[in-house]
Amino acid sequence: MADTVREPLTPPIARGDPNHVLREPVACSVVAAWGVLSRTVDVNRAGGLEPFDYTDLPQPDGTSRRWFRTRIKGVVAEGEEFVSRWEFPRRFEIRRSYVRGPFREVVHVGEVQPDDDGALVTSSFWFVPRGLLGKVFTWGFGREVLPGMRRHIVAECGKAGQQERVSGVDSSEFAALPDDAIALVEAHEPSVAAIEKVEQIVDRGRRLYETPALERLGRHVLTASSDELERIRPLELARSWGVDRSEVVDACLAATAVGLLRLRWDVVCPHCRGDKENLASLEDVRADAFCSSCNLGFDVDLDRVLEVVFEPHPDIRRVVRAAYCRAGPGTVPHVMYQARLEPSESFEPTVDLPPGRYRVRFTGSELVRWLRVDPDGTATDSSPAIEVTDDGLSGPDLVMPPHGLQPIELRNGSSRPVVATIEDSRWADDALLGAELIADQRFRDLFSGEMLASGISLAVQSVTILFTDLVGSTAMYGELGDARAFRLVWNHFEVLTDIVRASRGATVKTIGDAVMAAFVHPEDALKAAAALHDRLEEALASKGHEYPTALKVGLHEGPTIVVTLNGRLDYFGQTVNTAARVQSVSDGGEIVVSQHLASLCEGAAVLRDTGWHAEPFEAPLKGLEHPLAMWRFRPPA
Repeated sequence: MADTVREPLTPPIARGDPNHVLREPVACSVVAAWGVLSRTVDVNRAGGLEPFDYTDLPQPDGTSRRWFRTRIKGVVAEGEEFVSRWEFPRRFEIRRSYVRGPFREVVHVGEVQPDDDGALVTSSFWFVPRGLLGKVFTWGFGREVLPGMRRHIVAECGKAGQQERVSGVDSSEFAALPDDAIALVEAHEPSVAAIEKVEQIVDRGRRLYETPALERLGRHVLTASSDELERIRPLELARSWGVDRSEVVDACLAATAVGLLRLRWDVVCPHCRGDKENLASLEDVRADAFCSSCNLGFDVDLDRVLEVVFEPHPDIRRVVRAAYCRAGPGTVPHVMYQARLEPSESFEPTVDLPPGRYRVRFTGSELVRWLRVDPDGTATDSSPAIEVTDDGLSGPDLVMPPHGLQPIELRNGSSRPVVATIEDSRWADDALLGAELIADQRFRDLFSGEMLASGISLAVQSVTILFTDLVGSTAMYGELGDARAFRLVWNHFEVLTDIVRASRGATVKTIGDAVMAAFVHPEDALKAAAALHDRLEEALASKGHEYPTALKVGLHEGPTIVVTLNGRLDYFGQTVNTAARVQSVSDGGEIVVSQHLASLCEGAAVLRDTGWHAEPFEAPLKGLEHPLAMWRFRPPA
């Protein structure tokens, strides 16, 4: 058992020649070959190895150790898996020490080098056997495991190379994150009955949302590998398919409503990016969580930690999560360089990256440095060093040219062991965060039962709140009578909700004849505000209302908390109060925007560019200590 390990095991050291070497020239780029070789999950499965059961053990010094248990030809093996070291896209090293089983130590080193016709892939294995059984198993590895690994690597690199040649994309243009052209795995072959069942479900989904993405999503569920279906990230699918992200999100929501998928709330560690909790309902989310891999507790918020993913409904396809290896770079493809460093130790990778923005971090520290790979940027002079200490982080943010082969020193000046990483920040771009989904009208319509538990509040760092109010509603009730006025107000709610939905926002609640809406992106809120004025009167006329209407509209952006109130998800905090006050100084037919919000959107350019006339002003608002700077936008003449 894991608790039998009292002292840290000494990391194994590969000495002498390896016991087994797999060396194959492959007809694809170095980056594509790395995408195949570094996915040790697939390589190990192809070789016929058994999956691992892992347990992370937090240590008193702030680090964590990873214990594993597996079977080798039916023989139980247990031990410690050490933090791997790798340099994209050239070399990785996986090390394990065993306290039980046929081996004492195992080391796997994977390497990719340029070759005349593509790349040369090498996998080297060192075994330190425990007795005669270990020697027999070491010999058997070469006869039974290595051939399956070889077939898999050659086949997948061949597919990647063929796709490279068809697309005409040079290897230097591949993004660091996995792509269909890089990380190819064997497709699942569905039965005829499964195909027919999915086709029927997709037909039902079209009644909720008509999009070709639904058919493509159905094929993905039927044919993708189990690894690809463990965490279906809709924004990642949208990027790889070249489809608008909102279309894929809506398709996933519709597919969940009709039983093709299940929605899941994953609590993701903000440091290592691992999913620490997989929750079936928003009601199961708690305000804090703990990452045993990082030995670190953290607050759960909606726009950094809580990610929305999907998985196939078990009635359609059962996906079993099996860990065939956690140490390989392919399990965290956004991490380009990684090494464990003891106190006073350094890691000096030669950085060779495509254009993008990368994060340099050390475990145990919330501080980071940024590395920007920019063809047009001014490169950082000399060989930079970034050092973590007990007091913080030293060293500059960096700029370098793409594929610059520039050495960087990552130094541990602290009193504790750390793991140093350079990771691609685009990983976060592919995350559908809870804050975005909660501010999505389609989600609220289809999953109105998804709410936080009583007493739980989760922070949102940025949300744009929009308030509207009908001008002269008291007089309208007097002139039209209660019944006709109520129908007009109700129809105006429907029109506003449709416009907010089309602008990727959500109607949170109505208060009398006022509306409160929320948006993740402030530009979307400004577009919605303009559309409300442009379309309301015409839309009401189409519903038989001739009474003249005008709206007061106000917007503000900032942090809030989300809670469940009166059977719905609601926003509270100073940002909400300020947005309501901003709306109160609006006159009919105009939009009032806080200066803070306007500054986030290039002076509210989406309004100015369409002819809205801006007028700055300040006004005291109830509940605020100082007058608030705002912009009053009047419609085009």
